[in-house]
Formats: sequence, C-alpha cells, structure tokens
Amino acid sequence: MRQYIKLWTFSFIFIGVAGCATDRARVSLDRPFQAECLKELVMMNEINYEISEENEETESWKLEISDQRIFLMAKVLGISGTMHRYIKEINKESPDEDFLNQEGRKIERAIQMASFEISAITGGIDCEEEKAEQIATFLDKRVKNKETNRTVAAIVTGAAISTGTGVALVAGASGALLEVLGIVGGLAEVWLGVSILRLEKYVEIEHPFNVIDMIYLKDNSDRVFPESVWAYINIDVNDDSVSKRDRLVDRWEDFEVDVSSLEILRSKGGKYDSELLKTRANMLDQLEAQIYLMKQDLMLFTKFFYSLH
Repeated sequence: MRQYIKLWTFSFIFIGVAGCATDRARVSLDRPFQAECLKELVMMNEINYEISEENEETESWKLEISDQRIFLMAKVLGISGTMHRYIKEINKESPDEDFLNQEGRKIERAIQMASFEISAITGGIDCEEEKAEQIATFLDKRVKNKETNRTVAAIVTGAAISTGTGVALVAGASGALLEVLGIVGGLAEVWLGVSILRLEKYVEIEHPFNVIDMIYLKDNSDRVFPESVWAYINIDVNDDSVSKRDRLVDRWEDFEVDVSSLEILRSKGGKYDSELLKTRANMLDQLEAQIYLMKQDLMLFTKFFYSLH
C-alpha cells in the first residue's frame, strides 16, 4: 500500500511540475500600440488645408500633355486652376514675369508640401507595420519556447516512466503496480502532447485610428491622411473608374483576409495572435506602397512644371 501512495505522490508532483511550465496566454505590452505612429498625424492634419477645385479650373491644358497623370496630379494638389493660368500666361508672346513668379511659387509650395505629406503618412504607417511585425515575432518566440519546454517534459516523462517500470520489475513489484505506473505515465504524456498542440499567445492592442477601416469605408473624417494623399488614392486613374483604393481593397480581399479576421482588422482593437498581426502588417505594407507611388507621379509633375520655363 505504501508503494502505491509513493507512486501516486510522485505522479502528481511530476504532473504539477510540468504544469508549471505554462503561463497565461495573454501577453501585455508596455506602451500603447499607436503611441508614436499615427497619433501625431491627426494633430498635424487638423491645421491642414482643404483641397477643392478652383473656380478657374479648366481641362483645356489637359490636351496639351501626353501623360494624363500630370493633369490628375494637379487636381490632387488642388492647383489645376493655377496650372491653367500659368500655362496660359507662359504661352503669351510677352508673359508677365511677376505673375508667373507668383503663380510658380504657389505650384512649388504645393509640390513641396505634398512631398512632406507623403513622407509623414508613409512613415506613420510603416511605424505601425513594424510594430505589428515585431510583436508577432515576439509571440512566435514565446510559443516556440513553451513548445520546447513541453517537448522536453514529454521526453523526460517517457524516460522516467520507463525507468520506473524497470526499477519496479527488479524490485519484484506486482502487476497492478506496473499497470498504475503505466496509466499515470501515459496520461502525463498525453496531457503534455495535447498542451503542445494548444499552445497560443495573443496580445490585446488598440488602434483607434484604424487606417485599414478608413480605406474600406472611404472615410478620412479622423484626418489621419493628409488631404493630398487622400485625394491621390481615391481619384479614378483610368476610364474604368478604378482608384488605387479600389485596387487595394480588391487585393486585400483576394489574398490577405478572410471574413473571420476582417472584423478585428477593421475594428478599434482586440485580441491578436502572431498570424493576425502578420496579416495586418502585410496590409499596412501594401497601403504604404500605394501611397508611395505618389512620389513617382509627383516627380513627373515636377519635371513637367520645370520644363515649361
């Protein structure tokens, strides 16, 4: 009888020690997720200008250029009317130099401001993307460490049961004792094996300024996106009335997200495991790339403008 008591005591102690390898699935962050990424942009964009079509805007100069991206960029920058007046004046036999200088400075300021705005919003999005990837990597490491510990525990358990069975046989233990030892050892190994399969780590993060949801809703009321950038990704770029935003959403739904994960990705925050964080990072990376294409069109527009001199 005493042998049975010792055996059960040993088994419970071993399982208890193995159970101590676990901890809470939830991992805490030391700082808010968006602390230094997008929050500052909202305050900066509160004093931003509103882009609107100018009264004197005309499409007459649209026919004078070979690449319609130049005309679209003027609309994005809100200087279509200014460009019309500038081109009209510069084509005169005796253009007014003071007028050209005045209008030219407006165009240059718009180009410079748009360049700053592109860098600001892509920097903020890239910051959030990098944080998502960093946290995902951290969670993966935590899960891998726990998996390694459980695997080692399972190996040790198997070895201990085998050794214990051998010792019991040498000591002349009864069949009943060996059966109990085998059952307890088997249960311990099963528990460890199942727990390895169920390992999971997650974090609860908040992203009140959710640029992914803003893109889906076509809503910039929180003013995270600068006006020029918002106009650029929403303007129709061809005769099919398809904007960069439309193409981006289509790609997201085709390659990145499913219905079950879209709800949290478009929310103000919630539970994220490493895979969902990686999905969010990929979506942010694609959004950043689409915005950064504005640099190419801005360079094209700048070259056109300076070619008029």
